[in-house]
Amino acid sequence: MNTLNITWLYPDLLNLHGDRGNLMAFERVGKAMGLDVKINRIDTFSHEIDFENSDIIFMNAGEIKTADSIVKNIKKYGDAIYSFAESGKPIIAIGTTGMVLIKSTKRCDGSVVEGLGLLDATAVERNEIYGDDLQFSLCEDNSFEIMAVQIHLVDFFLNDPSIALGKLIYGKGNNDKDQTEGAKYKNVIFTNALGPVFVKNPWYTEKIINEALKAKGCKPCKPLDEKFFEIERNSFKTVRRFIERSKNMFPVIEIRPDGILHNLKIMKQRCKENGMSLSVVTKMLVGYEPLVRYLVNEGEIGAICDSRVENFMEFVDIKAEKWLIRSPMLSQIHDVVKFTDVSLNSDLEVLRALNDEAKKQNKIHKVILMYECGDLRDGCYTDELVYLAGEVLKMPNIELYGVGTNLSCVNEVLPSEKNMALFENAVNSVQEKYGIKLPIVSGGASSSIKMLFDGKLPEIINNMRMGESIFLGNIPVYDVPFEGAREDNFILKAEIIELKEKPGVPETLPQDCDKLMKRAIVAVGKQDIYLPGLICADKRMKIVGGSSDHVVLDVTDCGGDYKVGSIVDFKMTYNCLLNAMTSKYVEKNILK
Repeated sequence: MNTLNITWLYPDLLNLHGDRGNLMAFERVGKAMGLDVKINRIDTFSHEIDFENSDIIFMNAGEIKTADSIVKNIKKYGDAIYSFAESGKPIIAIGTTGMVLIKSTKRCDGSVVEGLGLLDATAVERNEIYGDDLQFSLCEDNSFEIMAVQIHLVDFFLNDPSIALGKLIYGKGNNDKDQTEGAKYKNVIFTNALGPVFVKNPWYTEKIINEALKAKGCKPCKPLDEKFFEIERNSFKTVRRFIERSKNMFPVIEIRPDGILHNLKIMKQRCKENGMSLSVVTKMLVGYEPLVRYLVNEGEIGAICDSRVENFMEFVDIKAEKWLIRSPMLSQIHDVVKFTDVSLNSDLEVLRALNDEAKKQNKIHKVILMYECGDLRDGCYTDELVYLAGEVLKMPNIELYGVGTNLSCVNEVLPSEKNMALFENAVNSVQEKYGIKLPIVSGGASSSIKMLFDGKLPEIINNMRMGESIFLGNIPVYDVPFEGAREDNFILKAEIIELKEKPGVPETLPQDCDKLMKRAIVAVGKQDIYLPGLICADKRMKIVGGSSDHVVLDVTDCGGDYKVGSIVDFKMTYNCLLNAMTSKYVEKNILK
């Protein structure tokens, strides 16, 4: 029986993502191939590496900070590691540990980690983490596909493109630029693939074992029976179907974070010029944590607002004040206190419940009392507001953080000098009654932008809550963009499933018409979108109507530009976009 000797380098240092399972995979597959598999752990830098009696050297994924010390330790063996590589024996590095095998890596702080230089590549540490599925084919055999996952902290760049391990099918691979995955020189292999990759792809494990046997002068083993791979093959097919579905799924909303950030910075500056802070309403993003984190970090947001406690559960580690902008439900009081810092309130019973729960959790929960300015949604009138403020001031675990108002959401009552004056008087009534200065006076949402830009908001207002204007680049109600705005941040794409000439009037047969309408049906409907808020990007087409699953378009004036399978672009109003973002049938694609 042939023996396969695997040297496992520094398992206590290189132990991220469960990738020690890779060694278990080699042991399982090797035994099935009829080999005696011996795994030699090199636990410390003082533990000598026996290159002569090693057939495979294995390094799992580890933290970036470990790479420098590993390189320095291996270099003490002089030419032994390079001779091992030239002999064709496999050296495998997973994930960030690929830094050990390449020439150099530039860190975010400007420092450089020198590698062994076994692979002609360099790398740059990223400022943010990328994670997704990963699929690629081997460059040496396009029919040989690998499926894994990727948690990407370092961008790798191949100085010699011919050393790419794989051609990217899905995911990031080495970087955003060249569609390559990993690197390979002889059998020195680096891959970004996690999973663990050799557990998920045992056929690849078999291939590398045979390469190791060849390098030590042994014959390759008889191919394993396909039944050995049955579970992994089925898993592979499932993931592949999911990836193909996600790549080609329509309808889909394409989201442009750079455009959102652009609008955010404009609004933040306009608020600053008027002595106001900006709280960003993120409810449109339905709890998508990476995008919210990006906006908070890059836009330097101090507070984020959402109407659903469930979304805040995804934002636990995001460093921003968290405002619940829908009055809390009694059934959710525990989660409101646990996952949010501030809530908007107008009911005494709810306030008392918040105080009791905050006491149980040993917290101080901040509240903003809402004032009714005429839209007749949430809020109280002046006398009640003053009374509620007094009651809150008596509560030991509740802080009276401010007073706010909201307009135009139910009855489309717009902010005006008249109702804003009422709001100012109500705030002053609270402050004068109790001799306090409220930290937050929140003068409304995106509907107040027109008054903000015109300089007509009362000076007492020091905060605005904005979402729609930031995401869509418009001045709500007036339906016009603000100066410098990006309006293309959310584009709905839907696929044409039927294209026919039909009458323009129901219950009319084609033979009764002098002129027929060229009608296209796209696969999106009222289950997904608010139909009156759907806007054709192509001005030549018109929306005729729709049902739960279909939108009918008049494309008569579009010539032959569309056919079955063509993708149609739509812009959306706020209500339409909100529905689409919430729909589980509409895919979301964050553009890089």
